[in-house]
Parts: sequence; structure tokens; C-alpha cells
Amino acid sequence: MVTPTPEKPLDVMEADLVFLDGAVRLTLIDRLTRFAYNYPLQAKTGKRVREGLLLFLATVGTPMPLVLDRGREFDNFLVQSLLEEFKVKVHWTTPGHSRSHSLEITKSFVIFICYFVISYPFT
Repeated sequence: MVTPTPEKPLDVMEADLVFLDGAVRLTLIDRLTRFAYNYPLQAKTGKRVREGLLLFLATVGTPMPLVLDRGREFDNFLVQSLLEEFKVKVHWTTPGHSRSHSLEITKSFVIFICYFVISYPFT
């Protein structure tokens, strides 16, 4: 199945984990606008990913679909039950196949932005 092309912002969101300076961050990127949402996680677990996704869904709303790979941190009961509760349609991709997950193209940019935010806090 080919991932749908978005027509408006939040039509297709892609999520993945980014690792930077020992920290884990849940990153969600709008496929149309490339606007990124970034949530720090305490660990690379389904429980922590669920918490980050819940914060995103409560703040932004429900994207259709959400593109995820089948890594254990996403493909588990906790995350899937949350996505079902919010009626989020999921498009699953294969981990490690960057052509099926365009977030890989943007990941180096996101890492740069995360580093900038960590290095120069706005507080």
C-alpha cells in the first residue's frame, strides 16, 4: 500500500524516535508542511511512546493516517489501544526501509533542530 499524499496539514503525520545526546525524543512530522512536533521521552518503551502520543493527540488532534514503523516501541498493545481509542488510522511501514517512510529524509534536519533547542534553551 502506498502512503497517501496529504491535501492539507495534519492529513498525514509520520512518527519516529530520535536519539540525541543519550536522550530519546518522539518526533512527529507533518508530511505536507514538514512542521515537526518533538516530545522528550524518559525511555524507548511502549509506555513512554504512548505518553508522548497522548500529549500530541490531546494538543493537536487526530491525524489521518499516522505513519509508523513496526518497531516494538510502536507496535504494542499500549500504543495500539491508544490509537484505537482516538480512532487514528495507522499506516505501518517496515523498519529500516527509508523509502517507505519519508521521515527518514527529514530526520537529520530534526536532529539538528533538537540539538539547537537543547543547546540554546528559550527560558
